[in-house]
Amino acid sequence: AGALDGLRDLLDQPSAEARHVATKALLSLAADPRNAAALVANGAVRPLVNHLASDDSRVQENIAMTLERMAKSHVVDSRAQLLKMGAVSSVNAAWDATPTIQGPLAGVLR
Repeated sequence: AGALDGLRDLLDQPSAEARHVATKALLSLAADPRNAAALVANGAVRPLVNHLASDDSRVQENIAMTLERMAKSHVVDSRAQLLKMGAVSSVNAAWDATPTIQGPLAGVLR
């Protein structure tokens, strides 16, 4: 959990590069279903969704693909969790603002 906490902390840094590095690492971790489960268990979904509104398209794309991997790993019912968090408006805003993340987000919302 310590490394995940550090990556979550990097998401909140003012540096766009730090946020990019953090989201890229989370994307890599989410490729393994056990890591995807750990991300969910450690509360990584909400910070990821919160940063979908980032000005950096690399961050948005990494987050969308991370959420998609988490959904495909079946460790979480992404749609239900996003609805529970009230995050659908963030997803919808990101969807409209950044066409390149529509594919991965569609995988999350199915």
